[in-house]
Amino acid sequence: MSRDIDNITVRAMFDVYATPEASLRDVILYINENNLPMDAPKGDGTVTRGFDAPNIAAVLKNPLYVRADKNVYEYLLKNNYRIIDDVDAFDGKHGLFWHNYRSKTDRYVKVGYHEGLVDADVWLAVQDKFSHHHIPLRKGKVLRSWMSGLLRCGHCDHAVKVDYTYNKNSGNSWRYFTCSGYNSVRGCQSSGIKLNVDEVEAIVYNDMKEHIEEFEIARKIEKKPSTEAEKIRSEILKIEAETAKLMEKLADADEVLFGYIQNRIGTLHSTKNELEKKLMLVDRRVKKIDTTPLLGPLNKWETLTVEEKNNLARMMIEKIYISVEKGVIIHYYF
Repeated sequence: MSRDIDNITVRAMFDVYATPEASLRDVILYINENNLPMDAPKGDGTVTRGFDAPNIAAVLKNPLYVRADKNVYEYLLKNNYRIIDDVDAFDGKHGLFWHNYRSKTDRYVKVGYHEGLVDADVWLAVQDKFSHHHIPLRKGKVLRSWMSGLLRCGHCDHAVKVDYTYNKNSGNSWRYFTCSGYNSVRGCQSSGIKLNVDEVEAIVYNDMKEHIEEFEIARKIEKKPSTEAEKIRSEILKIEAETAKLMEKLADADEVLFGYIQNRIGTLHSTKNELEKKLMLVDRRVKKIDTTPLLGPLNKWETLTVEEKNNLARMMIEKIYISVEKGVIIHYYF
């Protein structure tokens, strides 16, 4: 029996979804509201972040959990499963194992040694429900926004995607943000990211331009000798000089003086390490990045395709956090 999900939670998933009007979202809400137990694959006692609707659908479709009887046998035959055991093995008590032997359509089923968790009529009702709810597949990857792949929820840190809706009756269309954590167990607790996609794009674009301009100004200033860096280097040289003198005295030192010198050298060494870390941060404050490939495209932004804008944004930006409360927060690479 799988230990990825607690048995109580598995039964609840089937019971909730078997209700005619229930959706996968309702299953997620039920798990969260009742704080149902879920074991993570690593066994640390907590559900893995990102356990979402497709994961739950996979559980609900799995014959591992059904108490397989003759009706289940008949269902599997009609749906072109290759059944290894005879119908008599389907005793209404044991669950099933399945696997794809050669292809996704070449599915084998065998009665297991474990007892099932879900009655056959409930499992079959769930399968029937899935058969009437087909999700259309997208043809190719479509970028709804040049910010795609960079967006994160300011509430839960899950990825955010831009979805698109078109009303053929009114002719209106609009884009909107969807947090992937909203439809996942222990996911986002916000009511949604009710921000205008066009406005967020304008904010990010203007911030990118300002960021490049500030970067260029800072780099020109940085070409001059850094007073802070020179001061740190001077302190490091003093420490090195003192350490060298103390090392010379070690040979003639008695036991007491030897201990003192060792302690002093240790202290100087620790101080030098801290100063070197500080110097590294000062030297890296403005990275040696060539912004020429960025400035040109930014200045002719409106002529770029969505893909070109996305590529440019990915060169500059690590993440874009968005939420109604905190607004837009951009994390740059430099």
